[in-house]
Amino acid sequence: FRGTLAAGAVLFGRGDLKSVAGPVRAEVLWLFGSEGMKRYDSIGDHEPDRASRDFPTGGYYTMRDGWLDTDNFVLIDCGEVGSLAGGHGHADALSIEVALQGKKLLVDSGTYSYHESREMRDHFRSTGAHNTVTVDDRSSSEPGRTFAWKTRADASCNSWISEDRFDYFEGSHNGYQRLERPAEHTRSVLFLKNDYIVIRDMIRTAGLHKLALNFHFDRDIETEIDAAGGFIAGEDWRIYSIGDDARWRQKESWTSNSYGNKTNAPFLTLASKAKGTQEFFTFILPADARDPSPTVTEVPISGGRAFAIIYRGYTDLLVVNDDQEQTLSTELFDTNFRVTWARVPEGSTTPEEYVLIGGGKFVLDGADITGEAGVTGHASIRRLGSELYVKTEKERFRVSLPQR
Repeated sequence: FRGTLAAGAVLFGRGDLKSVAGPVRAEVLWLFGSEGMKRYDSIGDHEPDRASRDFPTGGYYTMRDGWLDTDNFVLIDCGEVGSLAGGHGHADALSIEVALQGKKLLVDSGTYSYHESREMRDHFRSTGAHNTVTVDDRSSSEPGRTFAWKTRADASCNSWISEDRFDYFEGSHNGYQRLERPAEHTRSVLFLKNDYIVIRDMIRTAGLHKLALNFHFDRDIETEIDAAGGFIAGEDWRIYSIGDDARWRQKESWTSNSYGNKTNAPFLTLASKAKGTQEFFTFILPADARDPSPTVTEVPISGGRAFAIIYRGYTDLLVVNDDQEQTLSTELFDTNFRVTWARVPEGSTTPEEYVLIGGGKFVLDGADITGEAGVTGHASIRRLGSELYVKTEKERFRVSLPQR
């Protein structure tokens, strides 16, 4: 897409487009001639003013922590199957792509071909060829003719938050409501900038289903399953996925980086078979040879789900609460927020940082930090000694905790 961005830089005089496009592209010469080349050279380039961005009309949500070639990136698809009749669309509702530290990790499988093989055409546009959940080996949208669909999933964004410290997305689709035992898929993504990614997949149903959480890797990635530890690993990353009675499986698959070409690429899936509502929690973490490998462990909590993440000298705690009428209690805090994340540095028992999403009550040392301030929605908090520095969607304020 860099050629298109370069052309846009000339057309609109946009230095941010030039910054991402890089050196002048052939499209500039074809579309604007030698004068366009000169104009491109004269435009001063600068980084885009925002890293993360939502595009609700198209249904794309992008998460970034910067524009360097060592930064992290997530792309989420929550749009229509395709424009008009969806002929060029794929059954990719709620699929994601991920780059960690500037390297492609989870990728879209591509298109490969329209007419060479009906089997390959349907494979590459199937849900199973994308980084999302399949139910009973079915696609969220059911293919018809080569450029048509029998059914098309309707995806919608339920929540989008973009802050300095984190991004948060939640969306759902109705593509599996057509099944004999209907199911609804909801996915949320918490992107802790300059740290890691947490994905939650909820499949609400009353029936018995085979579920598969699919991961398609870039063709240059080498993967290894650690069945005992419950994760898959590469040279500089780890993926922990936690589901009820779920098992990792490695399969053969392809990616297509250009039309008419396909190559083998790693494809792993976390599969389970269960009755009733099920959920998967996935943690995608960078790993550094200088630090111990990150680990994720579920810890018991009454009324919700909680996970301890050991990462780069920190112990992080993630608490998920689907009932804001109840308050969950931990050794560190009490909360009714839907998502609560806290970070404890090595050698300490007190968190230095918090992220709160979707609630109104957060209690530290007996003080209701957000309730007294009337905070609803989300907040990020940093702690320095007995002082809390709170940033919400509307304001910033400081809270002094009681001295102990």
